[in-house]
Parts: sequence; structure tokens; C-alpha cells
Amino acid sequence: MKAFKIILSLFFLFIIAAGIFCFYVYSQMQPSKGDLIEYSITVEPGASYLSISKILRENDIIKSDKVFYYYSRIKKASLKSGYYSVNNKMTFDEIHDLLNTGRQENYAVSIPEGLTITNIAKLLEEKGIVEKAEDFICVTRDKDLLAKYNIPAETFEGYLFPDTYYLTKYLSSEEILTIMVDNFYNKLETIENSTDLSPEELHETIKLASIVEKEYK
Repeated sequence: MKAFKIILSLFFLFIIAAGIFCFYVYSQMQPSKGDLIEYSITVEPGASYLSISKILRENDIIKSDKVFYYYSRIKKASLKSGYYSVNNKMTFDEIHDLLNTGRQENYAVSIPEGLTITNIAKLLEEKGIVEKAEDFICVTRDKDLLAKYNIPAETFEGYLFPDTYYLTKYLSSEEILTIMVDNFYNKLETIENSTDLSPEELHETIKLASIVEKEYK
């Protein structure tokens, strides 16, 4: 009888301990009720949830890095490299969904008319879109890329369409250049008879337009 009472007591102690543990884990998984805290996190290629958990905890986005890490393992959550904006009001599942789907943070970059490649590169560097302006400038002189677009020039000067672009900080200089040049040719197709111009004729037209623009500034 005494042995039965001991076993019963231990059982109830186990139930109580398990309940306390479950409550603790549940509380650590809940979003913060305090002031909003936002943080931009970079997920490098090959990063793990172990390192991501620590970064999120250090920046007060989550309450427990260990709970987040083990929950990620249980869910078998995956990561996609990129640049993301998270906050302390997000649930674990919302953070997982964001980092798994690759919905990266976009930055609006407005390129005004008349801006040279050098100035565009500096603007991209100031916005944090490219690490170094010189990297972008080098890409605009890439002979293979110029040949791909059949541009009879040494640079893409005049072929980067002035517009507002929504870019992420994880794009390469080549990807950014491609977005701008493709936009230029897409806009060109809307102009009557423009597609009838040879690459050389188009280039001369762009040079003339640039000269006229400088004269009227």
C-alpha cells in the first residue's frame, strides 16, 4: 500500500512538472506584449536555425532561442537565404513562413532622369543595396552583358531606365543591372517604330537625347 502511494505521488509530481514545463514552453512561444521591436536579419547561404535563433533572441524578437530552435527542428522548418524584416509581434510560425518562402524586404530606390551610371552606383551604395559602388560600375562595363543586349558601346550608359525600383539587399550588381536594362527595353517597346531601329541607330538616338538633356539643364 505504501509503495502504491509513493508511485501515485511520483505520478502526480510528474504530471505537475510536465504541466509547468508545457506552460513555460507555451509562454516562450507567445509574441511579446511590449513595445514593437523591428529588426532586419540577413540569412546567409548555409545558415542554420541554431545561429538564426541566437540572433533573434539577442535582438529581442523572440523570448527563447532554445525553444525557437527546437520548435524549428520539430517542424523541420527550412531556410532561404535573403534579407528579411521581422518583429517581436510575430509568432514562431509566422517567422518560419517568412524565412521559408523567401519574401524578402524590398527597398524603394528612385532613379531620376539624367543620372549617370556613377551617380546611380553611388545611390545604390547609399541605400545599402550594393556593398560598393565600384562593383556596380564594373558590371555596367561587362562586355558579355553588353553583347547579350547587343549594345554597341563600352558601357550601359543611357540604358538604365529612370524609375522607382523595389530591390532587396541580396541582389547582385548584375541582377540589379538586368532589372534596369530590361525595364528600359520594355518601355522602349511602347514607343511607336522604336523596335525598327538597329542597335547602332538606337545607340545614336540615346546619345543625342543625352546631349539635348544636358543642354537644357
